[in-house]
Amino acid sequence: MSLIEASKNLGMRDNVLLQVIDQGTGKIVQRAVGHNSATDTLVSGICHYLIGDGVLNQGPYSLGRYIPKYISLGTIGLPTQEYEDVSGVQVPAFIGEGSVGSTSEAEQVSNYISHLPGFGADGTSTSLNNGRSYFGLGPQFGTEGTTLESGVELSNGSFPRVPISFRQVLSSSQSERAKTVDAIFSAMISSSTLKSMRNPENDYIFISEAGLWSSKDYISGSENGLLAGYRILPTSSEYTYDDIRKSILRVGKNQVVQVVWKIQVGSIEDLTSNEGDE
Repeated sequence: MSLIEASKNLGMRDNVLLQVIDQGTGKIVQRAVGHNSATDTLVSGICHYLIGDGVLNQGPYSLGRYIPKYISLGTIGLPTQEYEDVSGVQVPAFIGEGSVGSTSEAEQVSNYISHLPGFGADGTSTSLNNGRSYFGLGPQFGTEGTTLESGVELSNGSFPRVPISFRQVLSSSQSERAKTVDAIFSAMISSSTLKSMRNPENDYIFISEAGLWSSKDYISGSENGLLAGYRILPTSSEYTYDDIRKSILRVGKNQVVQVVWKIQVGSIEDLTSNEGDE
């Protein structure tokens, strides 16, 4: 499946695709598909400056702050990288926060879901926007007060931001839905990059989130360029504790992760109509 085919097949309610690819066979061994509602409205941040809402003479600087240039992965929401076997599948032994072994499955699910990874809402709900006026805009997503010591967070610079290596704009004749324009961004997270965040004693790492960035370097106390953060969850709202754990990516030492992030630009009516949800 080519990159463009993968992007067009995400579905109107989905705009983030993560694929674990085995380097030996080239086959996709696991994938996560979901939605980050902040992503589609990144263009609103750009438009505010294009129409003159920005600070005088700072248009080019402000515009650059909202152009996707880097992608990263993270493990926040996983207090440990230990695993257990569920129906022949190795899944995280624990999710969310709390004391391992003393927190109920329902509490783990609630804690994992509520621990948002960054700018913008996960899923299609526009109500989860972390207190920002515009989706994709606002102050940095600060380090959580209850940071998990073993977690690799998007917001604290503990995982390198990988340059986006593929960009393409699909015209309305090629886009997923008529009257929209799809902007496709993609990066390949290499095995050596993944190794830098993996526990040395493990030959795998569980990945629970991805981030879209406009800048490469982490600066403490700064906005840091985070445009959108996506938390991996099952696409259906009818999921169980084990469904969540199975949806989290398990990446082996000889595997890489491809991230495809799509911004759909079009009229609100076309993007939100009932026909588009079918």
